[in-house]
Amino acid sequence: MAEGGNKKDAPEEPAAREAQEQQAMLFYAAVWRSNHALGAASFGLARIHLARHSPDRALASLDGVPPDSRHRTAARTAMVRIHAGTPQVASAVRAHAALHRLAGHEGLTDPQAQERLTAELLEQLLELVRSQGAGVLERMRAALPASVPLPRTERELRERLSASYRRLAKQVPDTDTAAGAALAEALLDNAYSTRPLGMRHARHHDRGPWLRRLTPGGRS
Repeated sequence: MAEGGNKKDAPEEPAAREAQEQQAMLFYAAVWRSNHALGAASFGLARIHLARHSPDRALASLDGVPPDSRHRTAARTAMVRIHAGTPQVASAVRAHAALHRLAGHEGLTDPQAQERLTAELLEQLLELVRSQGAGVLERMRAALPASVPLPRTERELRERLSASYRRLAKQVPDTDTAAGAALAEALLDNAYSTRPLGMRHARHHDRGPWLRRLTPGGRS
């Protein structure tokens, strides 16, 4: 009887999750309609759309946060990260343009946050170069204003990403704890494994993109 009950209940789980998400979306949408400055509703809708693999809808929700909202910079930051999480040239172009606007005109004044975003974008670029070749960099430079800083070669890309990992390692707090020391070590491992071949020292093997590896759900 117990086994039969479990089998009967199991198919209801996806339906129950769907109903909960739908209810949450109705709630967030109602809050959003009442006041666009309430950024929490925008983020709630964006999370649900991302869980449903609908990044365009998530971006639309975040894009609606008005300039006078205190959540505006956080929303724009989240948009950069959504673009950076898609391994496509068009998304990389949008990510770099968005970060350039965010740092220059839309209120991102925290240099540490900017460094983390820069590392994510450079990771995305390296993945694209690995899968599609160094011509990706030329295509992106052609699609972006000259004021947006982009590496011209894979070697320069690797040098920039390696330097970014090292700067991020210096940001790690509490390196006297096991968790802090492990995080700093992982960043330094990636810094050395990412550098161009002629500049590498012997360290551990490449552990992959740190921002997706070191945090639950793939985000820091």
